[in-house]
Amino acid sequence: MNSNNMKLNLAVVGVGRWGKNVVRTILEEMPNVRLSHIVTSNPAVKNQYENKLSVLPNWSMLLEHKDEFDCIVAALPPDISLELAQDVLPLGIPLFIEKPLAMNYIGAQTLLSLAQQNNSIIQVNHIDLYNPAVDEIRSRLSKQPVFIKGTIGSAYPHHAVMSPLWEYSPHFIAVALKIAQAPLVSLKATYLPIPNPLRDNERRELVLLMLKFADGSETEIHAGNGMEDKTRTLAIRQAQDQYLFIDRADVPLRINEQAISIDTRLPLTKSLLQFANKVIHQDTDLEDFISGVEVIRILELADSSLQQGETIKL
Repeated sequence: MNSNNMKLNLAVVGVGRWGKNVVRTILEEMPNVRLSHIVTSNPAVKNQYENKLSVLPNWSMLLEHKDEFDCIVAALPPDISLELAQDVLPLGIPLFIEKPLAMNYIGAQTLLSLAQQNNSIIQVNHIDLYNPAVDEIRSRLSKQPVFIKGTIGSAYPHHAVMSPLWEYSPHFIAVALKIAQAPLVSLKATYLPIPNPLRDNERRELVLLMLKFADGSETEIHAGNGMEDKTRTLAIRQAQDQYLFIDRADVPLRINEQAISIDTRLPLTKSLLQFANKVIHQDTDLEDFISGVEVIRILELADSSLQQGETIKL
């Protein structure tokens, strides 16, 4: 941490649609963090911020100023994450990257090896791992099997570099791995029909991913860009207890139909705060990042299941 400033100095690389949310969150909801640098090629973003902080056109130029900031938050497509990490982690700079953390399992393993070799502070943005609703649910669960149903998606255009399954499902896959805490034994992915109003010229996909774990836990994730309404819901059942999280609802969490009070900060805010805390305390634990690598393995297996039309046993 910069000894000349009590606040954590943070640089953001990439200020596209999602990157703008990241910048807003840092500026409005993280009082102990100072946004010191932005890397963007967007003239409008440059004009908006160049009189307030340092705006640079690429991360190579940013790294020339590495003594001026403490960590990097990257809001970039996953096909760039490994290249960025190869430049950043050997310099000892903590790095926060978007999900999915890589485009394939080999890339994810390479990134993990790089982090291990450099004893890096690194976090992948699986925001629901730090979602206050998920934290509350996990605190109430026993070691009995759980049944999870997640629905996540929208009608957004197809992402340029990844399928809707890879874009939307990683958050809830990561949650399932955290909650089940048992080895995955099988998975199956199938395409679901697209609603009639969305049968347009856009590349749309809606996928059902089913995961089964060694302890009897099961997960269903409905994910894709074939949903008429933007949706993020998580229903969890254990024995007689029912937990329901509905993102952005007036009452986001109900347990057995009763409203539960939780931290109202958004999952993105909590995720970024978790990263800032890791940097401040020099926390190099990679448990959640290793789980992120497993998420990539599951996504690759899901692609195989879609192609083969079969359950894959592990």
